[in-house]
Amino acid sequence: METILSTRRQFIRKGLASLVGSIPIVNGLESALNAEPAQVSSRITFEEALADRENKKGLRQKYLEQLVRSSPYSQYFSKVVYDHDRSLALKSNTDLGRILNNPQILEEVLHSYLFLTDVSYIRLDSNAKAHKRKGFLDSKENKDAFIKRLINEKNEMEKFVRTHGAFAMPDGGFGLGAKSTVYVLSSLFEEKHIEFDLGYSKMPVTIRPTEARLQSIIVHEGIHAKDDYEGIPGIRRTDYLNIHPKVASFVKELRGHLGEINAANELELPNKDHMASMNFNLLPPAYLSAVYSIVNYFIENEAVIAPRNISFGDSRHIISQLNDLMKWAPEILAQPTVRNYFKNFGLLK
Repeated sequence: METILSTRRQFIRKGLASLVGSIPIVNGLESALNAEPAQVSSRITFEEALADRENKKGLRQKYLEQLVRSSPYSQYFSKVVYDHDRSLALKSNTDLGRILNNPQILEEVLHSYLFLTDVSYIRLDSNAKAHKRKGFLDSKENKDAFIKRLINEKNEMEKFVRTHGAFAMPDGGFGLGAKSTVYVLSSLFEEKHIEFDLGYSKMPVTIRPTEARLQSIIVHEGIHAKDDYEGIPGIRRTDYLNIHPKVASFVKELRGHLGEINAANELELPNKDHMASMNFNLLPPAYLSAVYSIVNYFIENEAVIAPRNISFGDSRHIISQLNDLMKWAPEILAQPTVRNYFKNFGLLK
């Protein structure tokens, strides 16, 4: 007899069939989604987790642990934390001790600080950059300025937490085998009210919370965790500590967003004609959320990620990610802001 689970498997296989040989973002997703649960009766359903609004019964936490365990990225997570009121995420994201007491993370934050505040640092080769970072905090004046900058950035970090539904926090340095803690906030279990800019007007759309939406988000954060654990093809730790920090962040985020879109595609099989006709309210929740998130990310970074602001070498990393986007989610190019990126980097006329 055909069951809901077996029918779902067929849909997942169909969604993956066109992605054979895909980028590593989706590797292992089919086997994870098709796996039979070891104890079906003990599994928490999405509906049960949704109903446990304040996690009083711990169902949202248990449900998220199930999702992470069945994720193809589970090996890159140290744990998942459901954070109903954002307090744990805020504490983690603004903890200066996490930076100052971890030499690997401190080195990365120092690189970002020097790159964005010291013009002479940018011109140094990788060895000279490493040498400057190593002795930079020996000076009390430098250390005081650095700490002051970190304190001032806490407000920005708090804004980040308040506007995101989930994020993966690496437990160590990039590309050095450190796992990540993934925080999932209550907003992913709630309706999301957005507006798509049509140029001549704005279209309000409501995105419902669904299991597919959460699964797609876990894939997004899983890619971040994997990239932080292994490094990114073409960007290892030595590269990471040499390129523009905004470029590194952009590459990482684009990979996460693209993985989220691919996962939503596989889970929901959206009719993308609705994208072209701008009937966004007819698109399924996970896919719509993924599209909105990546378009919004492009808009937020338009002033920074432009050829005039970054080196030719760093531009290659941006172009590589844009090419992946064009290959795996070409429908996104219908959005004017996204097309501008491709034009600016010489990929479209």
